[in-house]
Amino acid sequence: MNGNAAVGYFNISSRLFSLPVSFMTSSISEVFRQKASKQYSEKGSCRPLLVKTVLTLFSVSIVPFVVCMVFAPDIFALAFGEKWRPAGDYARLIGILFFFNAVVVPISYVLYIAKKFYLSLLMDVILFATTIASVFVGFYAFDSVEMGILFYSVSYSLVYFITFCLSYKYSINRSIVNAQIVG
Repeated sequence: MNGNAAVGYFNISSRLFSLPVSFMTSSISEVFRQKASKQYSEKGSCRPLLVKTVLTLFSVSIVPFVVCMVFAPDIFALAFGEKWRPAGDYARLIGILFFFNAVVVPISYVLYIAKKFYLSLLMDVILFATTIASVFVGFYAFDSVEMGILFYSVSYSLVYFITFCLSYKYSINRSIVNAQIVG
């Protein structure tokens, strides 16, 4: 497969995942930000809201993502024609990335609420470095577009998972909670 075809397949599969995910996450993110900010400042914790939001997003997202990842090549071939089947194969590879995106992006604002800006920047730097490394390893070490996309998806998903862990950790403001216990 030539480079232009691979880019086209990747682009359409990425766009078809990103449109519904960004629509869902932007709506939920706004509500989460408002409620989490209020709870964090008033109670010293937004952890129950974070857990509830993650579980809800997980339960709402898991079935559509599994279906898309299992049947993506057939869906692409049916919707766009047989020549677009490889885009469905790419969609399988990036599906996990968009699943983590759908579940984690809305709650990642906790790092800003907790004033952990440096962690957010660090995660962006790590994401940039791992993206370049994963594409380089896939394309040049394995000589495979698919391996590059797979490594890209896995590294991106790992950064989302770390972001979730940090958001969970900092969803409690220890200074407020400790002051409430003492007071």
